[in-house]
Amino acid sequence: MYKQQQFGRSMIEMLGVLAIIGVLSVGGFGIVAKALNNQRYTQIMSNTAELAASAKKMSCQFLDDGGYSDYGLFLYKSNKYPNNLTYITSGNNAGSYRGVLDVTYKVETGSNGASSFKITLKGVPTDLCMRMASDNWGTVRSTGFKELTVGDKTAHHLDMSEASSACIIGDNTITLSYIGCRQGM
Repeated sequence: MYKQQQFGRSMIEMLGVLAIIGVLSVGGFGIVAKALNNQRYTQIMSNTAELAASAKKMSCQFLDDGGYSDYGLFLYKSNKYPNNLTYITSGNNAGSYRGVLDVTYKVETGSNGASSFKITLKGVPTDLCMRMASDNWGTVRSTGFKELTVGDKTAHHLDMSEASSACIIGDNTITLSYIGCRQGM
């Protein structure tokens, strides 16, 4: 009797390899999804900080220039907004900027006129809203940041449990208030 040599792999061995690949790919997708989420969060934070810095820098000019009543349009015409944002000229969000994940950024004068301004972010995913609401946005002295409003909560920043309920109540809309020109700056 002759013993035949077999070449190749058995079906069980192949199924084992496929199972290992499947487990590794599921784990890989989770890591990639988390990395993408962090990148989007970083981009939204960066856009907001850059927009706030530009608005603060331009606030004296906005006060002196009587030709504009819309702060967002003024920044757009001055080309002083983050390059990766798109200015929206028509529709419900006209006068706002659109960024990653279709988050909209609206820049307006504050409650005490053009010496302060606010940036309202709409459409922020809940997990990112919670992270943003609990983040440290700086101080009046360093960035001009006064407070944030999410839902029915207004504070300098919220703890994570407050941020969670506030983001859901507030429809994932965050308003950041800043001091602009001519207020102790």
